[in-house]
Amino acid sequence: MSPPEQDAPPERDPETLALFLEESLEALTRMEQLLLDAERGTRSPDLLATLFRDLHTIKGTSGFLSLFKIVALSHAAEDFLAKVRDDAIALTPAHLRRLMEVIDLLRTLIVNVRECGDEFDTDVNPLVATLRDEAAHPPRAEEEQQTAALGGAPSSDPAATTASAPAPSGEEPRSMSVKDLMGGGPPLQHGDPAAGTVRVSVALLDRLMNLMGELILSRNRIIQLVKMHSAGDTDSQEACQRLRQVTSEMQEGIMKTRMQPVARVFDPIPRMVRDLCQATGKRVSCHVEGTATEIDKALVEVIRDPVVHMVRNAIDHGIEPHETRLAKGKLPVGTLSIRAAHESGMVKIEIEDDGRGIDPDKLRAKAVEKGLITAAEAAALSDREALELVYRSGFSTADKVTEISGRGVGMDVVRNHVEREGGQVELDSVVGKGTVMRLKMPLTLAIIPALLVRVGKQRFAIPQASLVDLVYLNETQAATSIEHVRDAAVYRWRGQLLPLVRLDSLFKLRPAVEGQARQSGLLQGPTAPPDENVSIVVVAARQRRYGLIVDEIEDTEEIVIKPISSELRRLACYSGATVLGDGSVALILEAQGIAAMSGIDLFSSTSRAAPSTKGAEEGARGQSFVLFHAGDRALMAVPLRMVSRLEHVPRAGIERVAGAEVVQYRGSILPVVRPEAVLPIGRTSAPPSEIQPLIVFDFGHRVGMAVDEILDIVTLTLESDSSDGSTPATLGKAVVLGRTALVLDVYDIVRRLAPQFVFERRKGERPPRLLVADDSNAMRTALAGYLRTQGFEVHDVSSGDDALRELRAQRGRYDAVVTDLAMEGLDGFGLIRTLQQEQPQLPVFAWTYQDDVGVTERALSVGARACVHKLRREELVAALQDCGIAGGRRANDGRRDA
Repeated sequence: MSPPEQDAPPERDPETLALFLEESLEALTRMEQLLLDAERGTRSPDLLATLFRDLHTIKGTSGFLSLFKIVALSHAAEDFLAKVRDDAIALTPAHLRRLMEVIDLLRTLIVNVRECGDEFDTDVNPLVATLRDEAAHPPRAEEEQQTAALGGAPSSDPAATTASAPAPSGEEPRSMSVKDLMGGGPPLQHGDPAAGTVRVSVALLDRLMNLMGELILSRNRIIQLVKMHSAGDTDSQEACQRLRQVTSEMQEGIMKTRMQPVARVFDPIPRMVRDLCQATGKRVSCHVEGTATEIDKALVEVIRDPVVHMVRNAIDHGIEPHETRLAKGKLPVGTLSIRAAHESGMVKIEIEDDGRGIDPDKLRAKAVEKGLITAAEAAALSDREALELVYRSGFSTADKVTEISGRGVGMDVVRNHVEREGGQVELDSVVGKGTVMRLKMPLTLAIIPALLVRVGKQRFAIPQASLVDLVYLNETQAATSIEHVRDAAVYRWRGQLLPLVRLDSLFKLRPAVEGQARQSGLLQGPTAPPDENVSIVVVAARQRRYGLIVDEIEDTEEIVIKPISSELRRLACYSGATVLGDGSVALILEAQGIAAMSGIDLFSSTSRAAPSTKGAEEGARGQSFVLFHAGDRALMAVPLRMVSRLEHVPRAGIERVAGAEVVQYRGSILPVVRPEAVLPIGRTSAPPSEIQPLIVFDFGHRVGMAVDEILDIVTLTLESDSSDGSTPATLGKAVVLGRTALVLDVYDIVRRLAPQFVFERRKGERPPRLLVADDSNAMRTALAGYLRTQGFEVHDVSSGDDALRELRAQRGRYDAVVTDLAMEGLDGFGLIRTLQQEQPQLPVFAWTYQDDVGVTERALSVGARACVHKLRREELVAALQDCGIAGGRRANDGRRDA
C-alpha cells in the first residue's frame, strides 16, 4: 500500500490531530519498552496483543487524518505480526530490530506532523517492502536455527552486520515462538496510564498556575494589611489564617496537576543504552528505579538533556569493555543504575556506574595540557578540587573524538543548564570502583520559599534552596570574629574562613556606608572594630559557602517568580523578581552571580580557619532560635536548625486518639506534643483561639509541637553553666529582652511523649572537645545540645567529608569524635577507618539508629570505641566517661527518662 501523492497537506481537525499525536507517541514508547524486554529475554504475556492493538489504532486514526505514510508503515508491520501470531514466523532478534526500526520511523513521521504539520518526504517504501517480503517468505527451519545460534539475522539480510547488545546474563539470544510470546515468562505490568484520568490542555494548566501565583500575591497583600490595620481584630486574623490554609491547599493541588512522573525522562534510557552498547561493543545492565517520582512539567524538559549526556558519559567514559573488566577481576557486564527520589523538597537523580572511575591525576594533567591551570596550581589541588575540573569549559579526557564524546562540549554545559533553573550537579568518583553523578532540581520553578532581607531601603529575596545558615553578631562579636585575609573580610564559621560580601557596597545602594565600613575595618583596613551589629546570611554556590552582610533579616515567604527586564537579566546577580505583600517589588538574588561579581572562585574549596579565637568561639555558640509562648505565658525557645516548618492549623482539627493528640497534616497523621505535658509551666489562661500554632520537627517522622504564640526568630548565646539539671527536658536558659527563656530539649520531649515517631536513619581544666558528624540537622542539633548540657564543648558538621577536613585542619584540637554511620559521601565506617590510619590516638564513637549486632560488630572492627543507639544517648556519655573523656556532669544525671 503505497501512499498517494499529495500536493498540499489536507485539512485536519486540530483537536483530533493533537489527541492522535499524544496517544501515538505514548503507544510507541510502550511498544519500544515491550520489545526491549523481549530482546533481553523477559517475555510479556500480552506482547503480541499490545503490539497489534497499538499499531491498529495508529493505522486507523492516521488513515482518518490522511497521514498515508504512517498508514502504509503501520499496516505492513501489522501484517508481519499476523504471520508471527499464526506461527508462520518465529520471531528472531533480527525481527525485533526490524520492529524497532518501524517504531523509530513512525516516531520520526509523527514528530514531523507535530512540528511541521505534515509527513514530508520521509521515504517509508524500503522498510515497507522489507516487512512484506519477510512476511511473504518466512525463513526456513535451518535458517532459523542458524539465526538463533548466531544471535542475529540470516546472512542474506543486510541487517546481519549490525551488532546487538548482548544479554546481561551472558546467554545467547534465540528465536521466539508464539508460545514464548504469549506466555511462559513473568508477566509485566503495562497498565493503561490513561485509565481514570482526564486530558487537560497544557495551556490551561499554565493559565491556572499563573492565576495561582496572582492569588498568592493577593493573599500576602491581605495578610499584610490585616497585620497593619486590624492587629487586634480576632475575626480578621482567623479569616486570614483560613485564607492562608485554603490557598496553600489549592496551590498544592494545582502543583500536582502539573506534576509528571520522571519516567518521561527515564523511558528512553534502556533503548539508548542498548544502542550505545551496539556502538561501543560493551555489555551493560541498566537498572532504573523511582520512575514514579514526580516533577514539574516545565522541569521534565530541563533535565532530559543533562540526564542523557550523563548516561552517555557513563557508558563511553566510565564502563570498561568486558575484556578489561575481566582482567581487573570485575564482572564482564557493567552495571548502570539510575535512581530518582524526592529529598528535602527537591528531586534527586543519581546516575551510578561501576566503571573505571575518574582519575584526579589524569584530570590535573589534562587541565595543564589544555592551559586551563598551571602546573603549580594543579599540584595544589586536592582530589575533590581536581574533580571540579570536569566542569571547566572545553575540558575533556577523551583520547579521541567519536560520535559519542570527545569534543569538549560536556559537563560545563550540563552544570550551567541545570544551575540556570535552580538545580545542582554533584560528582563523586573512586578510581577503579565507579562514578556517581547527582542532579538535584526543585520541584517547581513557579512558586518557591524565600528569605526576605533588607539592605538600605531595598528588599531582596534569597531562595531557600541557597540558604545554609543565619548569623547575627553584636558589636563585640563582630570586632573579634570578622578578620581580614589579603584585605578581604572573612568570618570564622564552623571551622571555615567564610568570605563576606557587603550587598550595599556591591550594589552601590549607600556609597557613604562603604567608606565608613572601610574605616571601621569591616571591608578592609586595619584595626578599628566595627561600630555596628552585623547580620550575615550564609549561602551556597556550588561547593562554595560565603556570607552576605545585610542590614536586616525580615522573614520567610512563599514568592511568585516574575521575569525581569532584559537590562537586568544581563546581570548575573539577579534571577527574577517578585511582588511582596505590601505591593513592593523585590529582586531575587542569584548566589552564583553574586559570587562571580565579588571575585569569589567557585572552583576552589573554602579555606579552613586556624584555631579559633575566643571571640570566634563565642560567635559559634550563638545560635538562631524560634521564640514562642507556651503554658501560662512562659517564654521558650527551640533551635531553628531543628525546625522543619512553622504552621497554623484549625484547633478543631486536633483529635485525641488512644490518649494522644494528632492532626491530619499534608496527607499524613501528625502527632502533637505540648511542652506543658513535661514542664511545670502551667496552662494558658487566655480564651482559646480557633487557630493553633504548630512548630513542626522531623525526626524521620514529623512531629508537631503545639504552642500558644510564635513570637520571633532570635540569636541567643547559652552560658556553659546555664543548665544545672534542675529543669527536665531543657538545654538551658537565656536572657531575651530582659526575660528568661527556657531552651527546650526537643528530642527529649518528643522521646517522652511520642517515642514511636523518633526514627532517625541515619584533658586539662577545659571541657572536653567533641566533634559530632551527622547529616540530619535535627539529630545533630539535638545531640550537640544535649552533650553541651553534660559539660562538653561541641562542634558539629553535616558529613563525613566535612569532619575529615575539620580534623585534618584542627589536628589535636578534639578529644573525641561522634559520628553517624549512614551518611552520604564518606560514611561513618569510612571516617572511622581513615582516622584509624591518620590519627589512631583519637577515639571515635559510632552513633546509629540501627539496632543490629552486625552493624555494631562492623563499627567496632574498623576501630570505633563503642557503638551507641541514637535513642540511648545517656549510654554515649557513659562510653565517653569510660574512655576518660568526662564532661562537667555525670551521665546518670540524665538517666531519669531512660
